[in-house]
Amino acid sequence: MELNYGILHDTQFHLIAPMAYDAPRGSASHFGYGDTEIGIKYRLVHETDGLPAIGIFPLVEVPTGNQNKGLGNGQAQYFLPLWLQKDFGRWTTYGGGGYWIKPGSGNKNYWFSGILLQYSFSDTFYLGGEIFYQTADTAGGLDSSGFNVGASIPLVGRFQLLLSAGHGLTNTSSNRFSFYIALYRAF
Repeated sequence: MELNYGILHDTQFHLIAPMAYDAPRGSASHFGYGDTEIGIKYRLVHETDGLPAIGIFPLVEVPTGNQNKGLGNGQAQYFLPLWLQKDFGRWTTYGGGGYWIKPGSGNKNYWFSGILLQYSFSDTFYLGGEIFYQTADTAGGLDSSGFNVGASIPLVGRFQLLLSAGHGLTNTSSNRFSFYIALYRAF
């Protein structure tokens, strides 16, 4: 479940209560509740003809998932990003990056960046793609990059189906296929 709610002008509260799945090679797979994500998005600069919108979006991932089953990190993680967004008619691009603080045995802090391009057919129907890059997040780990493609498809009333799927481009042994499916309701 994901909740995004405007609590003040230019300020959005963000919560993700996820189901997680881990299928490591050579071991049993696990499914269950993952780490809870909580954040506040704040727009610092409004978009103009010449400037993108600029915002910050600090997050904390609360260790609610079972670490022993690969469904969580076991310790709180923090993300401190800067995001930019610019619209060009029906096209939108946004992205940026930030620093993850990832405590825990064998873990290390790392950088993450990405950029997305999407086309809006309407307010509720759009298709897009993104690429991303992150430095190694474990001691002795490798940097990785990947891509996702996704869509928002209108259903009935204010409901939408959100879809995303992707794969790693580098470090593909640990950056395999991933997907996201959600039922979205606008308020």
